[in-house]
Amino acid sequence: MLSILSLLSPKSASTEVGGGEATLTPELVVAACSGLSRHAYLYARLKYALDETVAFELLKLTTERAWRKSRRYKWRLASGEGKRTIHRLAYLTLKESIQDRRCRTCRGNGEVKYKLCGVCNGTGNGRELSEDDLAAALEVSLRRVRFFWRDKYRGLRSDLQATDQMISEHIFRHLSDDQ
Repeated sequence: MLSILSLLSPKSASTEVGGGEATLTPELVVAACSGLSRHAYLYARLKYALDETVAFELLKLTTERAWRKSRRYKWRLASGEGKRTIHRLAYLTLKESIQDRRCRTCRGNGEVKYKLCGVCNGTGNGRELSEDDLAAALEVSLRRVRFFWRDKYRGLRSDLQATDQMISEHIFRHLSDDQ
């Protein structure tokens, strides 16, 4: 069962049926996601089943979640910041969460030639979005990124990582029940 779950990584769901080897098809991922919230279901379809037809609805739901969070925690938006900036933030966090974020140097292994990777410090994770890139994407000043938007971006990324973890656990339970 763990071998099937290990196949669950962004943009790598196998659609081939191999000679006795466990493969995870996009159809199996979608079937295993029944019972999830609409947001989590769409997220799983886009990330693991590569179904781009759900991207617009998922972005809408993610933007709504970000907007609700901004009101709940009373974010202090500067002049010119509003729904459009929050929509860009939702788009960016969703895009960054869907993409494979492995370190390009060690290819996610954490090691290069049997030594700790100097780029990711052995984590295997790619670099975080730079402040300059975040400022450009949100169309806000670098100062606003440093003192306000960086934390909001990390918070939304954390929410999507929690969704990702919940999806993985749900699929694992679902596939384990089928065995």
